[in-house]
Amino acid sequence: MAPTIMSKAYGDGKRRKPLKETSEALEERLWEWIQKAEALNELTDLYSPEDVYNMDETRLCYAMAPARSICTKTARGVKKKKTRITLTLTAYADGSDTLPALFFEFLPPNTTAFLQPMDGGIIAAFKRAYRGKQLRWAYEKVKRGEELKKDVYTVDQLQAMQWSKEIWLELRAERDKEDTSYGTDVDLEDIII
Repeated sequence: MAPTIMSKAYGDGKRRKPLKETSEALEERLWEWIQKAEALNELTDLYSPEDVYNMDETRLCYAMAPARSICTKTARGVKKKKTRITLTLTAYADGSDTLPALFFEFLPPNTTAFLQPMDGGIIAAFKRAYRGKQLRWAYEKVKRGEELKKDVYTVDQLQAMQWSKEIWLELRAERDKEDTSYGTDVDLEDIII
């Protein structure tokens, strides 16, 4: 029998977005994947650790204002800007810096939150750091008294890409210092940007 996935309301009283699939259909897909996981482990055992990679993609709405304001007084809302770039975050097991031929194993749809190591905190930590950098940047613009003709949070794509690289390297350094992998087994020793 497949493990049970909570499909009723959570006991903490918080509202959550409904899943795209019914819990039953999702549970069935997860169970099928769990059954395939052993075969995947056998497959990865055929390769040395420097040849095993994990990659996940995420979108970054780089010009969007943070969800929470830094204002102490009531202020008008800012329209959300949806201009985005797609980032792929890649980690590999042993820290080597070579890219041999790659083998991809695709996860079933709508299961990445349960099965994808990058979703185990790495992407969230990255986006949290990005928003922090964007917020500090906007604060400095206001503090300097720059004339703001547009949204204070507007960032051009080049700046977003530079920040992304800086943040990724900071996450690596933080991981090395604290010896943590943000709640996952993913090794952030070397990351491709």
